[in-house]
Formats: sequence, structure tokens, C-alpha cells
Amino acid sequence: MEQVIRQLGQQRKRLTEPSQLADSGRITAVVEVAVLSLYNRLTNPVNLDPREVRRHGAVVAFGEFGRRHLGPLSPLSLLFLQGPNSPLGDKDWLEAIALPLEQAGWQVNCQIASVEEAVTRAREELFWLQMLLDGRFISGSRPLMDHLRQQLGQESRQGCRWPSVQQLAADWRQRQRAQRDPDYLLEPDLDYSAGSLGELNRIRWSSALLYGMNGFQQLAATAPGVFADLGSAENFQLKVRNYLQLLRNASDTRLRYQDQEEVAARLGYQDRGDFLAVELLMSELERHFYRVNIAARHCFDLLTAWLEKPSAARSGETPLSPGMFVAAGRLDVDPEQLGSSNGQLALDLFRHAVRLQLPLGLQAQQWLRTKIADVQALAAQQETIREWLWEIIRGETSEVVALRGLYDSGVLAALCPELEAVHGLVQHDAFHLYPVHEHHLQTFAEAKRLLQGHYDQQYPQVQEWR
Repeated sequence: MEQVIRQLGQQRKRLTEPSQLADSGRITAVVEVAVLSLYNRLTNPVNLDPREVRRHGAVVAFGEFGRRHLGPLSPLSLLFLQGPNSPLGDKDWLEAIALPLEQAGWQVNCQIASVEEAVTRAREELFWLQMLLDGRFISGSRPLMDHLRQQLGQESRQGCRWPSVQQLAADWRQRQRAQRDPDYLLEPDLDYSAGSLGELNRIRWSSALLYGMNGFQQLAATAPGVFADLGSAENFQLKVRNYLQLLRNASDTRLRYQDQEEVAARLGYQDRGDFLAVELLMSELERHFYRVNIAARHCFDLLTAWLEKPSAARSGETPLSPGMFVAAGRLDVDPEQLGSSNGQLALDLFRHAVRLQLPLGLQAQQWLRTKIADVQALAAQQETIREWLWEIIRGETSEVVALRGLYDSGVLAALCPELEAVHGLVQHDAFHLYPVHEHHLQTFAEAKRLLQGHYDQQYPQVQEWR
């Protein structure tokens, strides 16, 4: 066993080499081989039938290991799934697999349960729900793992009643509130910031709950284009995280201001034109965050609607105009009633949004993305567009609900293509806190607060400016 531990330690050391950091999947594959070799040793003792051992137990990866997200300093999370007639006890699993990995330098998190115990705990506890949704078979009894996924899939159809799913939604809502802290713009967290790996995980978990264990494609079909190319965003963030953790020699996910230049250098970024290497890194990261955040908000709305289970008749709906209505505190549309409408109805939708100060519903967001070409065709009618835009600007409040909807839907960029060139741009100093696109929205919001008298008591002189 000492030789095995020594070999495992050498493998772990190699995983911290810079050549390994660009691909978390490669790191995961190396660790998977190590776990397989330990499991094979466990199933071949002289006093046990290896077939019986394999028939009644399985090794399942979860967490970062299950998602193939391992970094050089990630913990290894393992579920040892026990069948009813397993010849192995808890101590056998821990001593044969977990202990050698720990002695080789890994941090190992282990859980041991039967299929029934795992599903029961997943109904009640968010940790177990996330663990099973991330679960990935490594070795042992494939039928046992299939039975677990089948049980979880069948029971999760009623998941809207599970305490763990309610905890997932509440946790996500709390994250969204905390993500508004501007500190996350200056020093983003690759697990916690809006659009981060943590949001990608929640998209994955929600798709399994809403559409089944392999339901991501069905989720993507609810908003064509929104979920496209999330894989590149995930791979980029994992690569940045790996280099950050090796730099700090800790499993930290917060990209501190003082580390950003060094991480950019290690990733191979170089100054280009007027932009510093670190600004190019942070701008690329911001654009990935933005795209993931759009998808995450859409997914959160779907999860919330599923938990609330609105009636098919959309009770409480308030009509505004043919095909447009207010329901559940959002401005939404019925695409069938709108038919093959032109871009003018898209502009009308935002007139309603700014007048009522309501965010857009899911159907409205999806419908708008199909109308971008129609909106672009209206751009030639400069006087019409100018009057409409002034109507939006005058009616908008400091909450910038409608203006943000205009930006996120792509309608504003369709009318002002120059916005595309500055989207996500970052200046690397503590004074320029927001990326350029968010700076536009925040500046507008502050101007509205000034005009609305928000600062009159604190700064009486601003009244002279109005």
C-alpha cells in the first residue's frame, strides 16, 4: 500500500504543473484512474467473491469530481453506494479508497448510503439533492447506479413539493441579492458572482428537475440562443480558477485585485493597443459572466414558475393590448396572438414596460429575440426611433427595469450597434468599478436619482443643477 500511496502522491504533484491547468477534464480523468485502481484492489481480496462485491456496490463521483470540474487543489467527493447484500462495510470503503487518497495529499469528502437512503435524504436536504444531480458513475454495479437515477428521476417529478428544491430556490434568490454587491465587480468570485460556475451548476441542477436527468436540451429549447455556447464559458472560467488556485496555493475562487495581473500573465495575455493584458482577461471574463447570467436568470424564472405551479389559464392575467398582458408581476406576451408582427410591437412592449415599471416575462424575452431583425429594419426610421427612445428615457426610473430589459434582449444593440464594441470592457483600476455596459446603466440610474431629488437632503446644492 505504501507504494500505491507514493504513486498517488506523484500523480497529484503532476496535476499542479502548468501544462495540466488548462483542462479540468484531463485532471478529472487522471484522478478517475486513481480511484478505479483503488476500487479494483478493494474488490479482489482472497476471502471475497469479486463478482459479489461489484454487484452490490458502486463508486459515484459528485461535486467538482462529478461535474468533471476538478482543479489542482479541488476536494475529491465520493459517494459509496451500497446494495442491500453488500459484503463490504463502511470501514472497508473508507480504508481502501478514501484513506490512501488522503495520505497522498487529497482532501476527500465521502458519503455512504443505499439507494433508498440517498433519495430520501435528497428530498429533504439540499446538499444531498445537489450531490445526486451531480452524481457520475465511476465503477462497480452499473445497475445499482441506474436504479438510483431511475428512482431520483421518478420521484423528482413531484420535486416542487420537496423541501430540498424549495431550499435550492431560496438559496439561489439569496445569491442573486448578494451578487449585487459592487465588490464582486472589482474582485469577481468564480463560484459566487452572477454568471459564475455556481450559476452554471444551478442551471444544470434545474434542467434535471424541470425536464429529467438529461433534460438540458429541453431547457435550451425554451429560449433558443440563450443557452448556446455555455460550454466555452464554463471551460474559460475553470481555466482561470485553476491558475488562480495554483497561484494562491489554496482552493480560493475569489479573483482578488492584486492577483489579476499575475493570473493574466500566467494565462498568456499580453498588452494590445490601448488595453493592458489584465484588462483583456477581465473583459473576456465579464462577457462570459454576462452571457451565463442571462441564461441563469431565465432558468431561475422557469424554476420559480414550476414551484408556484400557475394555472394553465394564467389566472390573474391583466390584458394590455392584443397579445400583451401582465401576469405574476411581469409583462408578457402570447406569441400566437401577436402572429407575424413587425418590430413596432417590440417597441410597444417596452412602452408598456416603462409605463408599468415591470420586468419582462419568459415568453416576452423569448419573443423579443425572434424580432431583432424586424427591429433593425426600423432603424432607418430615425425620427420614429428617436421619439420612442426619448419616451423610454423620460419614463424610466432609477431602477432601470425597462432599459435593462432593452439591453439584455439585444433590442438596444440592434438600434445602436456601437454598443457591441464596448460590451464588457473593463479598466483595471479601483476607480472604474463597472464594465462599460453596466457603467452606462448605472450612470443613467444616478442621473435619474439626481432628478428625482434622491440626494437633495444629503447634498442640497444639487437642487441648483435641475
